[in-house]
Amino acid sequence: MGWTGKTYYGGEPIDKESVRQVLNSEIFNHEYEKVTDSIEEEECLNGELGRFVHYSAVKKVSTGIVFGLVTLVEFKNDENPDEIEVYWKEMDETMGPRATNPSKAVLDALSPTTNDYALQWRKSCRK
Repeated sequence: MGWTGKTYYGGEPIDKESVRQVLNSEIFNHEYEKVTDSIEEEECLNGELGRFVHYSAVKKVSTGIVFGLVTLVEFKNDENPDEIEVYWKEMDETMGPRATNPSKAVLDALSPTTNDYALQWRKSCRK
């Protein structure tokens, strides 16, 4: 699974709210609803304007099941200050994501599961 990218124009500041705006418009829709979320800011690497890990409890509308979703988000600006490249990679809890620092509210909102990877991820998060 690779990264998805998009160019945004206007040179808006990069912060946790900008992460929410991008993901709300790109991921959450009529099929998936965000129940709650938390965001962790990471150290930027060369060429990055912002680097974040977005944790969310997501409800699949058709089943009502709430699962954990980890989304890595990077903002980059190589040349034009009015163009910001945004890249994100989504991993649900059954994929065994390595990021394990969601808020308690995200973990508490998840539906019960029997998936081994999801159970291990949840256990790692609660340590």
